[in-house]
Amino acid sequence: MQLTNNAVQKVGDDYEKYEEGNIISIHTLFEYIAAQPEAKGRGKQELEDKYKKEIEKIILETFKSIKG
Repeated sequence: MQLTNNAVQKVGDDYEKYEEGNIISIHTLFEYIAAQPEAKGRGKQELEDKYKKEIEKIILETFKSIKG
């Protein structure tokens, strides 16, 4: 049986405290990241592009690791 984060979180006292369904879009995530001091002035789109490339690399390496 698989439990999603949402299935586990929905019984918590803080469920939907910050966002509806405890879910945000990737665009909202990168707006938040860009607003943090650690972003060092890099814009939302620059950060989103950079991390999407890294995520794609991880996904490809994952697929390659199970290729038979």
